[in-house]
This record gives sequence, structure tokens and C-alpha cells, in this order.
Amino acid sequence: MHRRPFVRSLIAGLWLALSSGLVAAQSFPSKPVRIIVPFAAGGANDLNARSLQGPLGKALGGTVVVENVAGGSTKIAVDQLMRSAPDGHTLILVGVGPLMGY
Repeated sequence: MHRRPFVRSLIAGLWLALSSGLVAAQSFPSKPVRIIVPFAAGGANDLNARSLQGPLGKALGGTVVVENVAGGSTKIAVDQLMRSAPDGHTLILVGVGPLMGY
């Protein structure tokens, strides 16, 4: 009989169960979540972002803000995303094309 894999799995399971309380203690979102739309207001991408705004805010239990940043062939909006803090509070609604150069 091979007991080592069972013991390793048991130890890993206990460690995960005990450490899950640390993850649960973190609160998200700690500030408003921002969805950057790299196109002018009123377009299809803007409407999609605004249709996600309510359900996403309800699911996260926080505020979701849609921000239109038009111009520069989406470069200005992508630059804002790249300069934002990597804390998960800034999202972008864009196709894959503009992100290929980064």
C-alpha cells in the first residue's frame, strides 16, 4: 500500500482548510471598481459595460463606475489601465487587438 500520497493529500487539505480563513478576511472591493471603455459614450461597448455595471456591483457588494476614455485608437485607455494599481479594481472592456502590442 502507498500511504505517502494519502498523507501528503491529507496534510495539504488541512493546510488549505486552516489557511482559507486568511483569504476570507480580506474585503473586496475596498474602493469603487472602475470599468474603462476605450470608446465614446453611447456605442455598443459602452452599452455592454453599463449593462454589466448593475449586476457586477450587486455581486461584489460595491460600486462599479463606467468611464469612457475615447481617443488614440484605444491607446489612451490601455495606458490608463497599465498605470493603475494592480489591485483588481480597474477593468477594461476591449477586444484583444489593442492589447496585442503590450
